[in-house]
Amino acid sequence: MSGVSLQVSGPRATLRLGREPLNVLDIPTLEVIAEKLDGLDTGSTSVLLIESELERTFSAGVDVADHKEDRASRMLDVVHGVVRRLEAAPYATVAVVDGPALGGGCELALSCDFVLATERAVFALPEIRLGVYPPVAVAHFSDLVGRRRAEQMILTGDPIPAVEAARIGLITDVVDSSELELRTEALVSTLLRHSRSSLRETKEALRLARRAEPGAALDAVERHYLESLMNTADAREGLDAFMEKRPPAWSHR
Repeated sequence: MSGVSLQVSGPRATLRLGREPLNVLDIPTLEVIAEKLDGLDTGSTSVLLIESELERTFSAGVDVADHKEDRASRMLDVVHGVVRRLEAAPYATVAVVDGPALGGGCELALSCDFVLATERAVFALPEIRLGVYPPVAVAHFSDLVGRRRAEQMILTGDPIPAVEAARIGLITDVVDSSELELRTEALVSTLLRHSRSSLRETKEALRLARRAEPGAALDAVERHYLESLMNTADAREGLDAFMEKRPPAWSHR
């Protein structure tokens, strides 16, 4: 059993990890996660939450056995496939972390747009201690916290507590465990108030900016703004509603 479930309620989806005892992400589990993500209706989904059903843990990471030479290629394919799906998602993604997020579990959480964590959470990349390295972190974590901090995490394998992770910008915020649900709901409510199409267009603009050559990001975003965003009904509606001093009536197209 994969221990992965997906619940959809209107524009909100929740992916839950519940693989006892520590949400180890073996290849079959990662394949199910990819299938669940592929099954989401991107036209109607605005927010995806990723959280753990297990008490005081998020994920202990990818199964060590799947790092072995005979499985490594498939393991990387499914891990990176999940990360690529999250990076390309047209909806907002939120990781809710109440406990350790290690290795591939850390990479999974930090591939989301928002990461809310409790004081019980720690983030670590222990792969170097096994003689390997975490490819997603090597490729992307410098963008989150800068070269020095990323290299510190990757080359030492030392854990970073949630408070420090929030301070350096690795995660969005650290909240008291008693307030996690409330803070998560507040963030989701904020996101659901936005136009779905405007979320999609803004996420695409952010991706364009990240991928652009040095000095070309603003030009790329400018073209997207004029040629894509402004062709949506909701961009025009949002501006008209403000000028007319009324709430917007989003069409989400």
